[in-house]
Amino acid sequence: MAVTMKEIAKAQGVSIATVSRVLSGSEDSVSEEVRRTILETAERLGYLPRRKVGRSVALLINTEMFNISSLFYTSIISAVEKEVATRKHFFQFCGAISQGEVPLNRLNLKLNDLAGVVIVGTYDRDFLLRLRTQGIHVVLVDYAVPTEEIDAILVDNVDGIMRAGKHLAELGHRRVAYISGTIDGLSSRERRYGFTLARTTFGFDEDTDLVEECRESISGGFEAMQRILGRRNAKRPTAVIAYNDMVAIGAMDAIKQNGLLIPGDMSIVGFDDISLSAEVMPPLTTVQVPKELMGRLAVETLFHAIMGKSDFTRKILLPTRLVARKTTGAPRGE
Repeated sequence: MAVTMKEIAKAQGVSIATVSRVLSGSEDSVSEEVRRTILETAERLGYLPRRKVGRSVALLINTEMFNISSLFYTSIISAVEKEVATRKHFFQFCGAISQGEVPLNRLNLKLNDLAGVVIVGTYDRDFLLRLRTQGIHVVLVDYAVPTEEIDAILVDNVDGIMRAGKHLAELGHRRVAYISGTIDGLSSRERRYGFTLARTTFGFDEDTDLVEECRESISGGFEAMQRILGRRNAKRPTAVIAYNDMVAIGAMDAIKQNGLLIPGDMSIVGFDDISLSAEVMPPLTTVQVPKELMGRLAVETLFHAIMGKSDFTRKILLPTRLVARKTTGAPRGE
């Protein structure tokens, strides 16, 4: 038997009107504590609202994340928009979601017309709880929550870094540095683990001076590479694997400014294969991520859920491939 708002109100000792305001997203007059307990109770009891499936799909992304990695995320967003259009639905873009409190009534979303939501590269449990209690399906892209039943489209980050490591090992490199993204990100943690695995698998030098962390940007990559090259009495690496292409491009600038040749003195591999990676000089060897496919599969997965065709949560892990260009070669003198 379906759970009603009356039952939720009784369980929490509040009025049905209060429950209604919270579950509809109109909650300005409700305290944060009351709002959260009502949402959690609705989820625990299995409340499913009676709602007509809307005609639009919203895509949400962390604004700061998009500003830093727009060349990567633009491809995903474009693919989502095209796939939504082929299904004769409307596309809503909102670049406002961030970690922490995200009141639905402050987002420019037409909730009553939503068929579902695609959230890219981030996660906020409270926000997802709000969507769930309104019967709105969600798919995460480039992020997953192991303990939550939420569909997700993911990249095999560990395998991607392993491919970069194998490529360098086959060229003869053993002293390989790694420039990581900030460790609080899922992709960053997975790629850093991938480098740890590659270092063991391919016999790379296990020197802590060869690993640096930075902001996922060109300037961050430049500063991290400068720190690696500026260490006194430290043996210089012959190759570098970067967290992403933007970091790799920054590292390339630092290598050049130190009077070193790429790949003659130092090889470098990026990750993501953004459009800019083929245009820098020399063109960047990188790990290609199927960005457009991620977007298409996100919408396909969302509509499977909307139409009730999914009996289980999907977590789709997509493979990567190495694109060898001109920034990698055999280490000099080896």
